[in-house]
Amino acid sequence: MKTKQKMLKRAISISGFIIIAIFIFISDDQQQKAFQNVRDAYELYETGEFNMAYELFYDYYSHTDSRIYWKLIECVNGRESIYTRQSVLKKMNDCLDAIKNDEHL
Repeated sequence: MKTKQKMLKRAISISGFIIIAIFIFISDDQQQKAFQNVRDAYELYETGEFNMAYELFYDYYSHTDSRIYWKLIECVNGRESIYTRQSVLKKMNDCLDAIKNDEHL
């Protein structure tokens, strides 16, 4: 009887580990795609594609409004990282300013 209980516990533990690993893999994949969009937005900004850059920055920025998320981004990537809330918000404003300046030309 104890052997069956041990096997059941082991099976549950392994199943739990697999589920957590899958969740982590999916979450990391989504995060890496979001980071790629930010990098693409910076490239678009540098080439003068302010509307497209703004859209990508906005998509990333509006992805979450969780203070915990943004704090974790700062802790993991550093306060000066291009992925922080402040950096993205600043670039969004820079895009809007550039778009307004282009309209006045």
